[in-house]
Amino acid sequence: LAIGSPAAGDPGIAWRGAVDRLETFRQGVGVGRRSGTRGKPGRSNWPEAANIRNFARDRAARQIPMDRSDEYYPRAAFGLPIVFHFKQGRKQDRTADHVLEPIEGERMASPLILRPYPQDRQYRPAALLVSGWRDRLSVPVGFRNKTGESRRAWPRREDERARLAKEIGPLRSRGTDPLSAFMEFFSNPVRA
Repeated sequence: LAIGSPAAGDPGIAWRGAVDRLETFRQGVGVGRRSGTRGKPGRSNWPEAANIRNFARDRAARQIPMDRSDEYYPRAAFGLPIVFHFKQGRKQDRTADHVLEPIEGERMASPLILRPYPQDRQYRPAALLVSGWRDRLSVPVGFRNKTGESRRAWPRREDERARLAKEIGPLRSRGTDPLSAFMEFFSNPVRA
């Protein structure tokens, strides 16, 4: 359990604060993605999009490959399926949408619960990881309609997790997996 601040008199405001932290961790500028230009979002600091482009072998000429050959999908730990949508257009990425889902079934509920936490007649944003969350880290995943091509969402070996966490901006110096790194970020959101 991680309890954040600031406190609010309204539980809806505290809940929104918790959701905003998750959004920032996954997609926020300076954490989940780089700053963009001319009002467009920048490139993701997560490896999934680059891995999908490599997997699909359909990278736009202007897209610089990331220096990562590991095909892991760390955000799968937050729940599945995930739809990866690539903007289409003459000068944009030509990669088709991909849906990442667990090999066994179509859905995997998130082990993360975001709630307002009552304390001293006020509410604070709170994040809770449910029992068994570590089992979700290395779930076998695959892309819809791509049978026989499974991958792990995150490595099982701790040394491999530590190595990859150093390469992925949102995880760097926060934890060796996406969920514990988020809990650290939730507790210390100022350190982007």
